Amino acid sequence: MAKILCVEDEADIRSEIVEELLDCGYEVEQACNGLTGLKAAVEFRPDVILCDCLMPAMTGPEMIAALRRDHPELRATPFVLISAYTGERHLADAKAAGAAACLTKPMDFDELESILAQLLHAPQSPAARPERADGSAPSAR
Repeated sequence: MAKILCVEDEADIRSEIVEELLDCGYEVEQACNGLTGLKAAVEFRPDVILCDCLMPAMTGPEMIAALRRDHPELRATPFVLISAYTGERHLADAKAAGAAACLTKPMDFDELESILAQLLHAPQSPAARPERADGSAPSAR
């Protein structure tokens, strides 16, 4: 079962995303901001991180930078950033921060599932590697 970390500061949106991910068969952990998300990522070791762009304490792009800088074992973990802003510049900034994909709110869950399927089966995906950096077997869906 693939592991997804959902980092979203709005509880109702986070709950809806988590419910959808669980219904799709993923193992899910959740966090309410980038700081708690960073801690959860280190402990949970997700295959993909789904993260809001603008949150208190630490933004999505800041979380990507901190994870890549301070946790080399998770450096290859793909991020899907979620944003309420739809402007091309904002989405380009998210990609420049290191996001593998970006989604806008309200989310299209079919699009999310398609993105997750692509990321989980991509050669650089942690789920596609024969072994994780910590020596554990990758999750399989």
